[in-house]
Amino acid sequence: MPEIVIGNVEDIDLKKKFDVVLAFGLLDYLSNQGRFLENVKKHLKKDGLFLVENGNCESLHHRIRGFDPDTERCYDVSTVLRHNRFTIRRLLERHGFEIIKIYNYSNTRSLPRKVLSVIMKLRQHLNDFVFIVSKQKN
Repeated sequence: MPEIVIGNVEDIDLKKKFDVVLAFGLLDYLSNQGRFLENVKKHLKKDGLFLVENGNCESLHHRIRGFDPDTERCYDVSTVLRHNRFTIRRLLERHGFEIIKIYNYSNTRSLPRKVLSVIMKLRQHLNDFVFIVSKQKN
């Protein structure tokens, strides 16, 4: 039977270290993102990986759905701080993570073909999601 632990990810102590820690769709909703990242480092093994998937606040879909990066007005009022690929990278590096690879991807199935062809040309700037593979700096 799997072990289930309930707690606040910003400060929980699992008393274990892991090969991989995942944070999918989580960063935008945390009150203290830095405290969370410091806690992730405490739970990663020496060569462990930290995988982050997050929305890209500058994507076409976010803009269409109502996010304005200039005013930080967002369609989802439960978010604390929105990110793009640059801000996530800076946040991770500031907290001692080395970026291994950044992937950008979209949920483009719902877009018209003409819009999709434009997006493909500007892909890394307009994609809906950012996926980052990182590890602790040695």
